[in-house]
Amino acid sequence: MSVQVSYLIMFVAIIFLVAFVSYYAWRLASARRQADESAQRLRAFAQREMRPVTPGGVTGEVAMVAPSSPAAGEQSRAYEKRLKLSVVSDSPIFMRRSKAGEVNVQMGERPPMPLKYVLDPIARKALHEINLQATVDLGPSWSIVATEDEQGRLTILRLS
Repeated sequence: MSVQVSYLIMFVAIIFLVAFVSYYAWRLASARRQADESAQRLRAFAQREMRPVTPGGVTGEVAMVAPSSPAAGEQSRAYEKRLKLSVVSDSPIFMRRSKAGEVNVQMGERPPMPLKYVLDPIARKALHEINLQATVDLGPSWSIVATEDEQGRLTILRLS
C-alpha cells in the first residue's frame, strides 16, 4: 500500500510541475507578443508623426512646432540639451510617467520597463534628464516620445 501511495504522490507532483511550467510558458509567450505589438505601434507612430523641428533662434530657447496632425493638439518641443540619444537608442524612446511618479521606458523593440531598472549609466543619465525636463514642462503625469533632431538636440513630442 505504501508503494501505491508514493506513486500517487509522485504522479500528483509531476502533474503539478507540468501545469506550473505550462502556465508560465504561456504567460511568457503572451508578454513577448504584447511587447512585439507595442514595438510595432511605436515604430508606426514614429514613422507617421515624427518630423524634424526647426531651430528656435536664440540659444536655450524652446522651439514649438505643431505636429503633422493638427487635430491631436500636441506640441513638439526642441531643447538645446545634447544628450546623445543616438548612443542610447537608434529608434525613438517612449516614456510614460504615472500620477504616482513611476516612469516606464521603451527603447526600440525592447519591452517597456521602469526607469529604475535601466542599468547602463549613459542611458540612465540621458533618460533621467528627459524625465526631469518632461516633468518640469508637462507636469506630474505624461506620455512622450523623445528623439534627436539633425543638430543633435533633444526633441520631445507629448502624446498625453
